[in-house]
Amino acid sequence: MKGSNHEIVMLDLQKLGHRRLGSRIRLVQIAIESETFLIDALRVSNLAPLRTAFGNQSITKVIHNASFERRILGSVGLELNGSLTRSWPPAVCVATTRMAAIR
Repeated sequence: MKGSNHEIVMLDLQKLGHRRLGSRIRLVQIAIESETFLIDALRVSNLAPLRTAFGNQSITKVIHNASFERRILGSVGLELNGSLTRSWPPAVCVATTRMAAIR
């Protein structure tokens, strides 16, 4: 993800906590072209390096639940800017990413 030279970033978050009691990011899943990244947010507390890609208006973000991701990322100082595509089936994107890596 270095330099954010990618046109499309697929994103999904997993959280800890109850909806009414607040949420804490547990896992950040990011897929670009032929690479997939899993970030354990309980062990990597500084997510600031993601700010460049998430804030880049020219990168399309494909997101499973965009309103949730936007709210949770905003709570840790990260904004999602640019084109957001909502509701994608994560398994399809992971399979597509793996297939691209095999080619």
